[in-house]
Amino acid sequence: MPELSADLLSMIAMLAAAAAIAGLLAGLLGIGGGIIMTPVLFQVFVWQDAAQDWRMHMAVATSLAIIAPTTLSSARAHARLGSVDKKLARLWVPTVAIGAVMGAILARFLSSEVLMIVFAGFALLMAVKMLLPLDQYRIGGDVPRGSLGTIAPVLIGGLASLMGIGGSTFTVPYLTLFGMPVHRALGTAALVGSLVSIVGAIGFMLSGWSVETNLP
Repeated sequence: MPELSADLLSMIAMLAAAAAIAGLLAGLLGIGGGIIMTPVLFQVFVWQDAAQDWRMHMAVATSLAIIAPTTLSSARAHARLGSVDKKLARLWVPTVAIGAVMGAILARFLSSEVLMIVFAGFALLMAVKMLLPLDQYRIGGDVPRGSLGTIAPVLIGGLASLMGIGGSTFTVPYLTLFGMPVHRALGTAALVGSLVSIVGAIGFMLSGWSVETNLP
């Protein structure tokens, strides 16, 4: 069996630690692993001295690839329990996928600094939202459908793809604001997250295929 280089062993140790930290915090705080994995992976790539211009792109894309199987498994489990809104899913599936692709393509033309600002800015907004007593607040009796209802999933897919997260951080609050029960919002958000992570990861792979830089 060939010996592993010290650099490769270091990378494996860092990524294993990152995954453990993300899993622990996601379990403790009830949030998606992507919002933890993205900044942790960014720091891992800093330690590995990856190309500065692409560190955040790598962190976002790698985070999406890592959470893809777990979000897909979660979506299947929620579907078996009947907690996915199938009628809404028919509208959201193509629009979320379009948003995720748009986010991955847009990221190709944004600097690493801009991606960091996008991630930090929206993470801060969601943190503030969690601190405010808004759980009982409603802005409507039903989630918008039709052409108007395509706006939110496109935006959620795009932002989640840009941040390297599944999108539950955005999807669950949005659906509950329109009166959807939390368990049904979580199930539907799991489906959204699986789409964002899979489509977004593939989108980042394709959009970054021609990038010539020092990647670990």
